[in-house]
Amino acid sequence: MEQLIYAIKNIEKCSIMPDEIIIDGKFYKRNIPVHLKTKLKRTYTLCEILFYILNKRSTSAEYLRSCNKNNISPIDYTDRKLLNDEINSYCSFDESNSVLDEIESRYICNKDFSYIFDILKNLENRKEEKIVLIDTFRIIVPSSVKSLITVNNVKDFLEKSKFLESNLEDIFCSSSKCTVSIDGVQFDVYDDVKSFTSEDWKSVVAIFVDGSSWQFKNWKDKNLAEIFCNTAVFFVRYDNMEMASEIQGYNIENVVVDKKNKSLKKEDFERIRRDILKVVELKRRL
Repeated sequence: MEQLIYAIKNIEKCSIMPDEIIIDGKFYKRNIPVHLKTKLKRTYTLCEILFYILNKRSTSAEYLRSCNKNNISPIDYTDRKLLNDEINSYCSFDESNSVLDEIESRYICNKDFSYIFDILKNLENRKEEKIVLIDTFRIIVPSSVKSLITVNNVKDFLEKSKFLESNLEDIFCSSSKCTVSIDGVQFDVYDDVKSFTSEDWKSVVAIFVDGSSWQFKNWKDKNLAEIFCNTAVFFVRYDNMEMASEIQGYNIENVVVDKKNKSLKKEDFERIRRDILKVVELKRRL
């Protein structure tokens, strides 16, 4: 933690190398876990947090591409604001150590600030942008017969904290869409995304996966890393079910169902609902 605080305050002295991190000439292992004051979704490494700080000014898409290129796991979308708040707390400005300049010196400056007036002029001439508010939130579930969560049982799962196994007849006869409600927030649930528009994708707050890569074959050119970073993703499974290697590197939360009793812990249901509503709040602020 001390290394991180020093690095935050002296970020220009930090370098991320293939095998280690250099902070002010000292070498550290990339995978050192960092335990922050803020409770985040998971424990991040020194490398992951430093890489996020170094790319803080990048857009979300640029940051995710950089993570993928450098083989570094990204900070989860729901954790970024909390992490930013803690980072900023270490960089707070101490007014007691500030030195005010002489009043006369404030009028003497050789710099040209005319560009500021150009910016203001452009803002005045700029047309008011249309703000699109998300009025319907979406959840995606698998259409696979091997999935424990489907359109057929997701309503009982999220609303009543009940896990009911779907049989083949139910799956084949059910609709590809349903509606569920969590704490007064309504969600449309889909198992087919072929007709999704770009606006539809922006309203996706949660995804249930079945552990296979086949589930995403109709997702066209969608960037899974970016989608998974901006949503709550769950793999509800029995303890003997495995996840395909193609999606193991993503930030997916495992939820294990007791196969004998066909049940989950109460805390698991509460955590799933809480994580979904957390993404809803984040997307409402965008």
